[in-house]
Amino acid sequence: QWLTGHVYGYVIADAENDHLDSCWGFYGMESAIEAGKETIDNLADEAQKKHETKLKAQIANSVPLEYRS
Repeated sequence: QWLTGHVYGYVIADAENDHLDSCWGFYGMESAIEAGKETIDNLADEAQKKHETKLKAQIANSVPLEYRS
């Protein structure tokens, strides 16, 4: 596959076309697609956790002190 040029990679970018991640050197397109999907899932999980943490902090900070536990 290397000799015939069947080596693949992926680039993950956001809506503004900012580079988030990439990886190259996969033998076979299926391997590159599988690895790209796994990376996207991991990035989505990280983004969800960051969003939840930020949202919880905003909610906690908007509750008056006398009602906080």
